[in-house]
Amino acid sequence: MTEDEILFLDFPSDFEMLCAARKSNKAFREACADFAAIKMEILRVSQQNKPNDERFLADLTESLEDLRQEIRTTLSRHRDAKSD
Repeated sequence: MTEDEILFLDFPSDFEMLCAARKSNKAFREACADFAAIKMEILRVSQQNKPNDERFLADLTESLEDLRQEIRTTLSRHRDAKSD
């Protein structure tokens, strides 16, 4: 699964805006790349079904949610700036 596919699945209604913001904002581009990488790692680890991975998965999920909120906040700012 590509970074774009992951981001589209999580932010379908904002995907075009997300792509535009990634082009002009390096920090946002890095947050999106980190989000996709963590999402892929969660999928990989969860498929292994090792009991020792529960804490690791919880940490990854927390990081993913933090990035999801950061992305939503940036998209909201981007949307507000376009409406001005």
